[in-house]
Amino acid sequence: MKKGFTLIELLVVVLIIGILAAVALPQYERAVAKARVTEALVALKSITDAQELYYMAYDRYTGNLAELDIQVPTGKYYTYDCSSGRTCFARPTIAGYPVIEFHMAQKTSG
Repeated sequence: MKKGFTLIELLVVVLIIGILAAVALPQYERAVAKARVTEALVALKSITDAQELYYMAYDRYTGNLAELDIQVPTGKYYTYDCSSGRTCFARPTIAGYPVIEFHMAQKTSG
């Protein structure tokens, strides 16, 4: 008697693996997207904290992130901008990701 797998058994195994992959892939993509948004939130929070420190030192916010005492991330999924008054934005570079914004706590005089 020969030992081995029949073609039907191999096809069933491949089918099961295909079904598991089809179920797992969307979950993986959602987890990756959520991680990218969380990374942008953390970076934007660091930028706004640095903006608050800048405000305490110079009594104004800066629109130039290079003036802040932090390394502004240059991710390929989000760009960061604080040029519009008291609000900083994380704008997605890929469609489907949300725009994130933080508002500064200090009131500008003027």
